[in-house]
Amino acid sequence: MNNIQYIFKKWAGIIGSVCLPALMLSSCVKNNNNTVQPAGATLAVIDASPDAPSFDFYLGYNQVNSVPLIYSQGIYYFNAPAGKSAAIFYDTGTRTKVVTDSITLAVNRSYSLFICNVIATPDFVLLADTVNQPAAGMGSIRFVDLSPDAPAVDFVIRNGASLVTSKTYKSFSTFVPILVKSNDTLDVRQAGTTTVLASIPGISIQEGSVYTVWLEGLYNTTNASEKIGLNIMINANFY
Repeated sequence: MNNIQYIFKKWAGIIGSVCLPALMLSSCVKNNNNTVQPAGATLAVIDASPDAPSFDFYLGYNQVNSVPLIYSQGIYYFNAPAGKSAAIFYDTGTRTKVVTDSITLAVNRSYSLFICNVIATPDFVLLADTVNQPAAGMGSIRFVDLSPDAPAVDFVIRNGASLVTSKTYKSFSTFVPILVKSNDTLDVRQAGTTTVLASIPGISIQEGSVYTVWLEGLYNTTNASEKIGLNIMINANFY
């Protein structure tokens, strides 16, 4: 397993103004000339491609990050235009395109965009982040499988509940409720077995918090920096 990285502590910088997730998005935004424009969306961008170079990320003609985007890190929610836009990953400091695709965002919605798989055959996974306030005493958590060569997996609390079962590459769950508890270990197991493929130890689920956990990296590799592992981000906190 690779070293655990808590992405919500390691977000790449963002050029320009930064907003909270869509649940905090106002009905209008202002541009640099202080004129009111229609509301857009919010977008988070995560690099889950284990052998990718460091990136500069552009949405259309606009660079988003202020520091290079690297594997296991991301850009937290920022204001993004609704509609169809080009999502472009450039080799850092150049205008050499590494990966490009188009994405379509709806007004007043939040999204997470993952780049995954090896860089020779990259994939985009764009998820709509349907974030709702958890019930009292609960958090919620979503699981995304972004390991291209891993077998089907289950996502469980060690010595506790099974949260998600039988997920394969690019599949994901809804946000499922999880009890508030300190010092849990989250495990990804080979589906239907007790074989642990990756873990995040020492997790304290906070009441009212909404999380995404994803499996990344390669199951079959001898490169330690590319090995399969888990990562986590906070989508929202209602308290």
